[in-house]
This record gives sequence, C-alpha cells and structure tokens, in this order.
Amino acid sequence: KPLAEVTGSFAYDMWDAFSRLETAIETGEPIGLHEDDPDDPYWGRYMRALFELAELRSADLCRLIKTDRPRRLLDLAGGHGGYSVAMCRRHADLTAKVVELDGAARIGREIIAEAGFGERISYQVGDMFDFTEAGAYDVAMANSILHHFEGDRNVELLRVARAALRPGGTMAVIEQERPPEGRRGSQIGALTGVLFFITSKSRTWSAEELTGFFKRAGFERVKARRTPSVPGVVVVTGR
Repeated sequence: KPLAEVTGSFAYDMWDAFSRLETAIETGEPIGLHEDDPDDPYWGRYMRALFELAELRSADLCRLIKTDRPRRLLDLAGGHGGYSVAMCRRHADLTAKVVELDGAARIGREIIAEAGFGERISYQVGDMFDFTEAGAYDVAMANSILHHFEGDRNVELLRVARAALRPGGTMAVIEQERPPEGRRGSQIGALTGVLFFITSKSRTWSAEELTGFFKRAGFERVKARRTPSVPGVVVVTGR
C-alpha cells in the first residue's frame, strides 16, 4: 500500500519527536532516535518509511546525477536502498553495493528483495569510513548522511568515496538544503532542519558548504543542481 508506513506508525514517531522540541531547545540535547538498538521495531518503521519517501522523489533527483552508462555503484550509508533502486532503474547494466551497519543492512536487504532488486543490489556490513575498495566504481553516493557530521568529517567521507571511484567517476550527495544567510529557503527545508536538531543534534548544510566539502576532498567539476519537483533538496556532484 503506497505510503502506508509514512502515513501510519512512522508519522506517529515524528509527531512524538516534535512534541519534545521544547525540551531539546531548553537542554540543547537531542532525543537520540538514531541511538536505538538495531533490533528495536522503530528501525523497521523508519527504514520502510524512508524507502517510501524515496520512491516519490528519487527518480527526479537521480536524473540530476550525470554519468555515462555506469556499471558499478557504491552507496555509502544507503540504508533502505531506495536511491540505489532508482539508479538501477535508470541504468539497465548497473549493480550497486550498499555499505551499512548491521541493523540497517538487515532491514535494507528485506526492502530491496521486496522491491525486486535483490540480484542487483547487495549489502556490505561495516563502517563507511573504513571502506577501502579502491578505483572500482563508476558512481558513488552518500545521501542524507552529511547532515549528521561536521565539516572535516564530511570531507573525510568524501575522500573515502573519491578513492573508491575509477578515474572520471562521479560522486553524488543528495541533501536537504539550508539557504545561505539572509536568503529565504523552503518551508520543508526549515522544518527538516528542526527535525534533525531534535533527533540527533545535527543540521542542514547550504549548497555552498556542500560544494566546499567536495572541493576540499579533491573533486573537480563540482556542481549543485535542483529540481522544482523536490523543493528544498540539492544534488551536489563532482568528479
């Protein structure tokens, strides 16, 4: 059933998170949703809801990732695998590897199998910062993860991805965008920024900050692209 999880129990989880906004502001401490045990039923609701949301927007966003007939995709912290699915739909010869922690990988495998992509998308359990396979991928992604880290750590992750790419390969990051100082952004972007603070004391980044991380990591031809169909989201790519 389309959006069954988003409009159901996961919606309750998010309303419950926002009910604790006052406490988060007063104490400066998040509620720590991402610290729940991997076997907690919350993770299943969370991952399936994010997959359903990705199904609504991933095709339009992945069209902004310019790459020529890629065959191997690396999806760092790809979780539910929704963006790997979108890329595989777009590129008939593509296979993908999702690097994830054990709990997320277990749920992700179930979701991918149900979506019919179990033979083209595999999971490798481990810390994405420790990934060492070099020069093997045509395209790499790290979507909706950079907002969890500070700048230097994001540059480190992008360097891991750059090492994994073949010469000329493409790196892509999809993130909710924070507008530059003094400029008005989308309401959903602002709301997501508040949610990130409540749940994990993280933040959204501006396109200028994201492109800066790419350049510090050694990428060239860095571009930030947007689509009107997905307001408040930016796709940053580099080679």
